[in-house]
Amino acid sequence: MREAIVPGPADRFPNMLRGQISKVPFVLKHEGTLAVGRRILGTLSEELQRLYLPVVGTRFSFFCPCCEYVGPFLGVRGQKHCQCPRCGALPRHRLLRLVLDALLEQRPPGSMSILHIAPEPTLQRWLERQSRAYVAADLAHGLQVNSFTGQLAVVCDLRRLPFQDRSFDLVIASHVLEHIKEDWPAIQEIYRVLAWDGIALLPVPIVAGDLTIEYDRPHPREQYHVRAPGLDYFERYREAGFNVTVRSSAEFPEAVPDLCLRGSNQVAKRREADVAQAERRPAQRVPPDLSKTRKQSEQAHRGGQS
Repeated sequence: MREAIVPGPADRFPNMLRGQISKVPFVLKHEGTLAVGRRILGTLSEELQRLYLPVVGTRFSFFCPCCEYVGPFLGVRGQKHCQCPRCGALPRHRLLRLVLDALLEQRPPGSMSILHIAPEPTLQRWLERQSRAYVAADLAHGLQVNSFTGQLAVVCDLRRLPFQDRSFDLVIASHVLEHIKEDWPAIQEIYRVLAWDGIALLPVPIVAGDLTIEYDRPHPREQYHVRAPGLDYFERYREAGFNVTVRSSAEFPEAVPDLCLRGSNQVAKRREADVAQAERRPAQRVPPDLSKTRKQSEQAHRGGQS
């Protein structure tokens, strides 16, 4: 039985607005005054849609696996039928929830210890109730994870996790690694804290086709990503010793309803919500020499470009 736990409208909008206001100094520095206004107006516009769309309705109705809402979805940044008006879930959140549902069905209920990096509000409270032990971690200070217990997220850097080896059965870091320039130490750390038969869900937005593009500095028009990941990005997980299975929207088309309306060919082409399911190899008792493997890979890549 799927459990629906969602933030109420009275809590959600102030949190959204506070999130945009907290970014004002950074946006002023990198994008200018007009960008600040656009961001705040965009938040107000989305909230107005959230209020009137379920009342007015449309001829389309969709199901959100994160909160079990049934009805029309909001449009976001030109993408129709994108965001759940109840819990705020986007296609990447819905796909991640569907992958988690399939994964947790294979394990005894409440048997997994979970590390959740940069926890999504649409998933964190549900995950806490599904786990034996749940730990949230983030760079931000004072991030509240559980509104009942007041538990706070562990403040840490993904490149230097303060946890013992093989501490977790499941690690989730959704759309995090594209923000970290030195991503290799972060991947190493995820491998280190994962149990021998553990699984890491490490989706990144696949927006660059086959080959990853590295940026010299954070890109202001791409949520300050330091790279545009391509399909080859998942090879970095394999280099770290993971078995990798890519779960895409073609497997769970209900996660991206806009593309379902256009046909299955469009669903297959949409890759930015893909979830890389990386499993630590149970038979492998000695971690690979990650620094050597990465260095060889970079040299081979440079050699292929020359």
